[in-house]
Amino acid sequence: MNITKPKIKYTDSSTFEYMNSNKDFFNKEINLNPNKNIEINDNIDSCIFNKINLYGIFNMSISISDCIFNHCDFSNIELDQFKFIRCEF
Repeated sequence: MNITKPKIKYTDSSTFEYMNSNKDFFNKEINLNPNKNIEINDNIDSCIFNKINLYGIFNMSISISDCIFNHCDFSNIELDQFKFIRCEF
């Protein structure tokens, strides 16, 4: 079985606050945890997350496509409603 890598062409450095306020969840690289509790309800595509604690950030039923999670903390997150498509952990 061949595993398909995420399809990421480029990324812009961003923050969760910017992504959430602008509803822009495409081609971003996140390196900092949010300063406050943020819940993202939109689908995420072609993003890179570095050393992020993801507890409480994502809504329970979003689709995450072509993303890379480097050293991220998924502790205490129920993943049964998430859709991960071509993601790398």
